[in-house]
Amino acid sequence: MAGYLDLQSVEVKVLSARSLMDVKRWSLSEKMSPFAEVWISSKESKKNSTILLNGGRNLVWNSDILQLFCTHTGLFRQSTYLNIDVFHPGSKDN
Repeated sequence: MAGYLDLQSVEVKVLSARSLMDVKRWSLSEKMSPFAEVWISSKESKKNSTILLNGGRNLVWNSDILQLFCTHTGLFRQSTYLNIDVFHPGSKDN
């Protein structure tokens, strides 16, 4: 496990998502309420945005700043990626 001083902080601001697949298309009364899940390669520091109630397929968060932590060496490897997935609550196991 990395020591506190070995960790680097990365701030990510999730702005928007467009043309998402409508996972609630069979429900006439309810729009999707998505959230974004953000992590750096190893998932050692995974964060979620706020849930946009009845947000639909085209979303604008534009307010969440998510702070992720990664080891200094892990952050600057060539194989390090920032990952962002968008889910509807209940559509995945947390």
